[in-house]
Amino acid sequence: MFPEFKLFFKGKFSATALYFLDHYQSPERIASINARSYESLRKISRGHFSLNDFVKLKALAKNTVGCTTDFLLQEMSILLELYTYLDAKVEELDDQIEECVRGY
Repeated sequence: MFPEFKLFFKGKFSATALYFLDHYQSPERIASINARSYESLRKISRGHFSLNDFVKLKALAKNTVGCTTDFLLQEMSILLELYTYLDAKVEELDDQIEECVRGY
């Protein structure tokens, strides 16, 4: 749908990348983000997502070679839900492991 997105974020699931996928879903919506939304993105990234990055990502979204379909949007939504669920489970396991280590 937006192959340039993965390259832009270097294939990492950063909080900023996940925020984009969760809130804007399609390249068309990313391309139309207004400047007011940048402040939220900057806070989520703790200042790492610069205004220059914001402008570059919007340009990539506007000129993407990908295409958006309802099927791909639904698939991405399902995958994000799975990722969020599994990430929470990993955190639970990490907490349990830490608790076990402290018990020794």
